[in-house]
Amino acid sequence: MAFAAARMILKDRRRKPSKEDVKVVERANTALPGSPQTQSIAKITIESINLKVPHLTPNDDIKLQLLTRIKADESMMIPFRRWELHELPALTQGSTIEIWSVKTCSALDSPRYVIVFFQTKKADNLHEDVTLFDNANIKSIRLALNSDYYPQERMLLDFSRDQYADAHFNYTEFNKSYHNCQEKRSLVNFAEIKSRPMFVIDCSRRHLGLKSSTVDIKRAVEAQVATEVSVR
Repeated sequence: MAFAAARMILKDRRRKPSKEDVKVVERANTALPGSPQTQSIAKITIESINLKVPHLTPNDDIKLQLLTRIKADESMMIPFRRWELHELPALTQGSTIEIWSVKTCSALDSPRYVIVFFQTKKADNLHEDVTLFDNANIKSIRLALNSDYYPQERMLLDFSRDQYADAHFNYTEFNKSYHNCQEKRSLVNFAEIKSRPMFVIDCSRRHLGLKSSTVDIKRAVEAQVATEVSVR
C-alpha cells in the first residue's frame, strides 16, 4: 500500500505530496515484513517525502535528430510504464468460483502483465508475516480482456499434491518477457513458491488492432475447495 501511494504521486510530478497521500502510507504501517512482531508498537512520524525521478540526457547526435523532428512537427512515441494496485476486500466466502470485474479502460491503458496473490487474515496484523502469501487452494486463475482469456486454457493446479508447475513456470518466465532477455531471475524456487505463490499472467502478446475500443478487465478464479473467511 505504501508503494501504491508513491506510484500515485509519480503520476503527477507537478504537485507536491498532500496530507491525503501521507495518510495512505500511515494506514499501511501495520503491514510489516519479516518475523511476527511480539514487542511494543513503534510510532514513526513522516515529516517530508522526497521523490527521485531519473532523467535521461541525449547526446549531441540524438539532440539534432530530436530538434529536426520537433521543427517538422512530427509526433514522437515515448513509451512508459505504469503500475497500478487493485485490491479485492475479500473473496466470496463458501464459493469455489470468483469473477471480479476489476475496471474498464481504453485499449492503450490495458495491462501487459498482471500479478495476483492472496493472503488470509494478515491485513493490519502485526503477528503475521506479510511476505508469506497463501495459495488459497487455487485451481485456476485467468484474466479476461473483453472476450480474450489469458492464459487461454484453464490451469489445473493442486497445491495439496504439489501440482503447481504451470504457476511456477509463468513466474520464472516473467523476467524474460518483461525485460526482453533470455535470463531467468527467479528469487523463489519451486519448493518455496508453495508458501509464496505469485500468479503471473502475461497478456503482452495480444491483438492490438482495435486501439480505440474499451477493454473490460475481469479476473476469474477457481478454487479446489470453498473459500475461507478473510481471504483477499
